[in-house]
Amino acid sequence: MRTAVPSAWFSRPQMGTVLVAIALASVAFVVACPVEEEPEEEDEHRRPGGDACEPAEIGCLDERTAWVCSDDGEEQIEAPCRDDQLCLEGACRASVCEPDTTVCQGNARVLCDDTGTAQTVDPCDESTTCEDQGLGCACSMGFCLPRTCEPSSARCVGNSAQSCDQNGLRWGELQDCGADGCYGGRCLPETCSAGATFCAGSTLLTCDADGQGYAETTCEETCGGPDGSAACVAQVCTPLAATCLDADTVAQCNQQGTALVNIDCDVDQRCEGGVCLDESCVPSCGTRTCGPDPACGASCGDCAGTCTTAGQCLVPEGPVLSVELSWTPAGKDLDLYVSRSGTICDADTCFYTTCTAADADRPDWDGSGGPSAGDPVLDIQGPADSNPETARVPLPAGAQSYTVGVDHYSTATGAATATLRVFLDDALVSTHTRSVNPDELWSGVRVSWNGTSVSATDSGTVVAAFSCETPATTCTSDTDCPVGEACHEGGLLASDTCAPGCRADAECGAQVCNGERDCAASSTVVGWKQACSTLADCRAGYHCDYFTQVCEEECNVACVPGVDCCLRSGGGTCVADPILQLFGNCAP
Repeated sequence: MRTAVPSAWFSRPQMGTVLVAIALASVAFVVACPVEEEPEEEDEHRRPGGDACEPAEIGCLDERTAWVCSDDGEEQIEAPCRDDQLCLEGACRASVCEPDTTVCQGNARVLCDDTGTAQTVDPCDESTTCEDQGLGCACSMGFCLPRTCEPSSARCVGNSAQSCDQNGLRWGELQDCGADGCYGGRCLPETCSAGATFCAGSTLLTCDADGQGYAETTCEETCGGPDGSAACVAQVCTPLAATCLDADTVAQCNQQGTALVNIDCDVDQRCEGGVCLDESCVPSCGTRTCGPDPACGASCGDCAGTCTTAGQCLVPEGPVLSVELSWTPAGKDLDLYVSRSGTICDADTCFYTTCTAADADRPDWDGSGGPSAGDPVLDIQGPADSNPETARVPLPAGAQSYTVGVDHYSTATGAATATLRVFLDDALVSTHTRSVNPDELWSGVRVSWNGTSVSATDSGTVVAAFSCETPATTCTSDTDCPVGEACHEGGLLASDTCAPGCRADAECGAQVCNGERDCAASSTVVGWKQACSTLADCRAGYHCDYFTQVCEEECNVACVPGVDCCLRSGGGTCVADPILQLFGNCAP
């Protein structure tokens, strides 16, 4: 959660007078020169009222046609998709699965999204729904089902042998041992070579010294080895469990759990959750030289300066001031502010909402009219998960002073120890440390640049409450919130409120937007009906259901609060059930 930004910070001057003057001038022109000009032919690739697009920007004209913006920003260049592809978020993605289906691969559920272009993996080994049975879950018919027997175990029923299937879901048919005998669930001849050993599930059978019958030993872990020389051995992995050795290789445990077998994925696949999934997206950088590619999130290169949203590296030509904020305990939520004026509450203050490299409207400190190498930039991973935060400010030719602020944004008790380090290029200039309580603003650090050197002083100013704070706006969906903010869940009894955060994956580059509206690694976030423990485990637009501990989709149509709620997973129908709505569980 973050401090809401007053709308006055981003207000624009009224233009009514100017527009009236322009309108009158237009009328006068028509009277004096009543010659109609042919209207300029509309270009279908241009946006009305301005440039066609941002250089290297991508998008979809329709579900079968992608486009990429030309380098001059004047045209959206069409890129038709193949017949087996759909355009999603500017990338042509191939169909890799049947939309809205779930299948089993190994011991994992593989869920196909509603477009058929992306899959997610739900390992049954990690499911908590089968813990009471003690044998875990196995995947069957697209579901994680409780096991009824130990996979591949065996037992004797009279003189018949019976084996549990490799998934542990059912006992097989009885096998009549006939003239042989049943030992540990295996049919073996009554006579044998003294000392010979055999495996029957996790039981070691040893031929008696007289060669008449077998002694049974239950192995502590498992039984392995060829007939005649089997032995109790250690398990090195969970039988049949699978993990990713790397992005291209599945490590599959054998049936006994005694060894891992490596399985290479195909060239157009990737390993996720121990399963080789078809890759529907091909990375595409185009003219981008840094940052993530817009199609799959792969890196287009590193940047020593600021990487713009268009993937261009902006490197300052002159000296750079860097201000680094770090704090302890690391779990606290502190934010760094840098202003050119004497106050933190300024329209062009550099902070987490306005000043990251991904912000197209970063403070224009060099007057270039847009993001440039002369503007400040804040290096953070997300609104609430970066420690340290670092602001980099290209220094002008003349003298300039800066005010640095540290806001302890928290409703929890306990102070945080904040440390500010000031650098000129890579050289440390000074270090300042202060204890900051929740809801306090430390704004006494003043940094001065005289054109050749940097100095910094701390007056010790601590404000009891951050004066830029405004009451949070209540909301029911993201559309109720201003740009740069999202609708955050208020919990069981509190209202949902607008606060800075992501709304969709497209705002997170190579990461994804989670339920707490923070950008997070895709490997830490799951989708609909997948197991979760906190809101952060689910994707944006989902919540972790209190009762089922799986991610459920939020309502997507307006319903009367306290009276009805809507069906999940794309449902557009309200149902009357205030109890279900109270707990956020409207799924039928």
